[in-house]
Amino acid sequence: MATGTEQSGPVPVAAGFGTLIVNELEWGEGIFILQNRKNGGRVWEEIEVKVPASEAWKVYGSLLLAKIVVEGLPSLFSKVEVVEGDGSTGTILHVFFAPGTVGPSSFKEKFMVDDERRVKESEVVEGGFLDLGFKLYRFCLEVIEKEGQKEECIVRGSIEYELKEEAAANAALVSIEPSLLSCRLLQIT
Repeated sequence: MATGTEQSGPVPVAAGFGTLIVNELEWGEGIFILQNRKNGGRVWEEIEVKVPASEAWKVYGSLLLAKIVVEGLPSLFSKVEVVEGDGSTGTILHVFFAPGTVGPSSFKEKFMVDDERRVKESEVVEGGFLDLGFKLYRFCLEVIEKEGQKEECIVRGSIEYELKEEAAANAALVSIEPSLLSCRLLQIT
């Protein structure tokens, strides 16, 4: 499994990961840097899921994932409303955080879905990270067949982000872990 991050400046990535130093390749807790960008970057992780890729995609590539997230992570999310669409490209969801969650109360995200490649991107288009000085916050989920293992697949989650200069310190808020918790739920349900 691979985990990584690309970002500018030394910043704490997430609890337990410490501070990453730019322009050096570091290993530790599965995090490493490949390339830097001013006020932005990319974090990613791959996990193995013990279901066939086609079955995983039926969940991840649809609105069913939103239902599983709300039911499986009630301490993070209270509800998800479909604003527009059916789960395919162009769908817009309004995601509400659980009461008591620090930060914005909700955000809207818009989907780009490629069923053939099993890739789903969701970009925050209102609220959430945009209210915290991010110019871009995009989550990408890829379901990859595991060679020689028809009953398993690899799920690669990544976050690409850009910040306004005055909000550069908020890069510390970027973590792939909450996004991948939803992927891990599929193994439990």
